[in-house]
Amino acid sequence: MKWFVGVAIVLTLYIILVYAQTDEYACQVPGTFRYPDATCRKYYKCVAYRGKILKSNYSCPTGKPFNPTRLICDQSATCIEKLCDDPEIDATTIENIADPNAVGCSTYIECFDKIGTVNFCPAGSVFVEEGSQCVAGAACE
Repeated sequence: MKWFVGVAIVLTLYIILVYAQTDEYACQVPGTFRYPDATCRKYYKCVAYRGKILKSNYSCPTGKPFNPTRLICDQSATCIEKLCDDPEIDATTIENIADPNAVGCSTYIECFDKIGTVNFCPAGSVFVEEGSQCVAGAACE
């Protein structure tokens, strides 16, 4: 009987360890986040509940990719995964490009290692393609 308890404890610890290592996209803060995937349809939500952050996975319907800027399933959204897969973008450095899903000019896509992340310019600035950076007081074009 003692060996059974020992095996059960070891198995439980193994399962906990494997689960902790496999969830690369564990929730750290509340919000809605995209999964980097070729279909651009998968995303997850992190919600604060009773002192913990809970995670729920979602998938947009076919033909409506997840818009990581507006945080909705959107038929007119451009998949940013494909933007950062451009052979002209150096995968070993960080490159900033215009956000095709932007409403205004306050967001941009940061590409690194062929993965795109939506970033926001500081208040009062806009993303300017020439120079690939946020510029305070610049006009949105």
